[in-house]
Amino acid sequence: THTHTYTRMHACMVVGYGTSSEERVLCSLELLRCILVKATGSVWKQVAASLPPLGHCVSVLLGLLGERRGKLVWAAALETLLALSQLDSNFPSLWITGSQSVVDGCGHMAQESECRKAFVSFLPGIATGLSLFMNTESLAGQRVLMLALLCWARYVCLVFDDRVLPTEESCDKEGDDEAFRQTPKNLEQSKKNLSVLVANVGSLVGHEGWKVRKTLVLWSFSILKYCTKSLSTCLPNLLELLVTMKADSYPQVSESSQEALSVCSALLAKEESHQWLALLEERLHTLASALPRLLRQQDEARKTATLQLFVGFLEVMGPKITSLLHSHAHLCRIIQALLQTLEMDFSGLYLETLKNTQLEEKVESFDVTLHFRHFTSEKIRNLLFLTCQLLGFYGPCPLLVDHLLGVFGSSAHQRPECALLLTHVFVGMSGVGMVREEKLQGQTEGDQLLFLLEEVASVFTEPVHWDIRVKEDRRTVLLSCLMLGAIREGVRVVGVAVRDVLQTLLCPLMAKLGSQNLHISLSALRTLREVWLGCGLPSLSRMVSDNCDYLLSAVSLWLMDPSQMSVGLSVCRGVVQYGDASVLPPLRDCLCEVLLCLDLQQGPVEEVWSLLDSLSVALLRWTPVHGICNTIL
Repeated sequence: THTHTYTRMHACMVVGYGTSSEERVLCSLELLRCILVKATGSVWKQVAASLPPLGHCVSVLLGLLGERRGKLVWAAALETLLALSQLDSNFPSLWITGSQSVVDGCGHMAQESECRKAFVSFLPGIATGLSLFMNTESLAGQRVLMLALLCWARYVCLVFDDRVLPTEESCDKEGDDEAFRQTPKNLEQSKKNLSVLVANVGSLVGHEGWKVRKTLVLWSFSILKYCTKSLSTCLPNLLELLVTMKADSYPQVSESSQEALSVCSALLAKEESHQWLALLEERLHTLASALPRLLRQQDEARKTATLQLFVGFLEVMGPKITSLLHSHAHLCRIIQALLQTLEMDFSGLYLETLKNTQLEEKVESFDVTLHFRHFTSEKIRNLLFLTCQLLGFYGPCPLLVDHLLGVFGSSAHQRPECALLLTHVFVGMSGVGMVREEKLQGQTEGDQLLFLLEEVASVFTEPVHWDIRVKEDRRTVLLSCLMLGAIREGVRVVGVAVRDVLQTLLCPLMAKLGSQNLHISLSALRTLREVWLGCGLPSLSRMVSDNCDYLLSAVSLWLMDPSQMSVGLSVCRGVVQYGDASVLPPLRDCLCEVLLCLDLQQGPVEEVWSLLDSLSVALLRWTPVHGICNTIL
């Protein structure tokens, strides 16, 4: 009968415990485990109703873990403890999206309910004992630690499963002593204690065995999936573990972590996950507040880990980043943290004067080298850029662009960093390089993207920002390159729609193309390349020739204004350098005005001579030597 079976089960524990013979202990544990695995529902009902023998059984098993026994005894004790929770120790599923989890170990919900009620009062001792064992016996072997992690997750998820959370009304109907009931008061106290234990168990993230780390992924995910409401205070720590293990050197661990984080992100997208979202927002705000200080003080490895954590939280939030950034406090804190961490060092920029030559052969290999004050690692730089791209991919793009342009206008010393952030926000809008490139609900549409590009271009091309005069100012040169880079990425995002703003962009970009500085000219050429490709044109020469009337009309107006004469000369120089022979007829009037300015000694003489030098080179390229004079006349 089931009574006789249960009596034998309890007797096995009494006989096996305390003996010096390891073989006898192993035999007793194996016999007990077999009885538990084969037990019927009637046996489990009596087990749940007899708390003292059950408590003694749990104490004996935990006591074996506290003794200096061999790995075989520890493993057998943990297997028996798993069987006592109605989960077979040969439980096969270690996959996050599998049909089973550490919660789904038994066949009947009623049977599991009896088991849950029985272990409510024993959970503090089980969780504490297992946590202490895993921290003090870290060299126990991978299989033992894996069993301990599964056992810890099984009992916690059994008691704190969100599907069976108790209410005050349901507790009032039960007649047991409050100490042995799953009441909201008891759960609240257990939640506080478990938060400490979660942090202790999480220290296994640095364990040398990859199988232990992979099981730690399952441990974290099981609690996140099944105890979201009941253990909400533990969620940030558990997510931090998954994010950390996503960067694990073993693909078995990193892929499982990525899979778990994807499921968590999907769970977060549900409407009822407000508490979870609030905790993540608070954690992100705290991390963003400390980010500049941490990147100034930590070593490279810890800086990388901190940024990986920040990026991981953003990836888990996904589209919920929009609601986060709609909070003005969160938006300001995150943007300021990124601006401060991306503070640049301008001393390493080498200023090179542009020689009279075509730049097409240099544009492919050219890129502005950026140096930052607080880090040198390329990995850290890429993580910061990825952070900006995630904000652009998931976040409210109009709000981000408007805020960054506001900072750009109000803070002169942060303008280069603002331009760099805008560049990578535009990259994020395009979705290039993102893990999930599917169309998101509420994602910025084409018309809105075009409006954002126009807004950025209108602010950047204001004379106070665009028309630089200080030739040897590294900061100003780099700012021009970064502004051109932001416009370039914006053009790439809008694609063929750039035709609608071609005339708005063309003159300012041609002015930069005609700059005497090599960095600025090459940056402008890279941006113009995106423009002519977006317009469906084969080359810059074709675009200049098609629009030379508009460009030279603007040049004539600029030449009439002494304060804008340098801009007009730069645009004219760009037309001469990159146009073809078809620009000569409309160019004649502009050249007459330039020569008149030279006769009257008006305007920048050096730039006038540079334009005439470029013209002489262009004439040799366009027209045979014997026909030059006839062409000009």
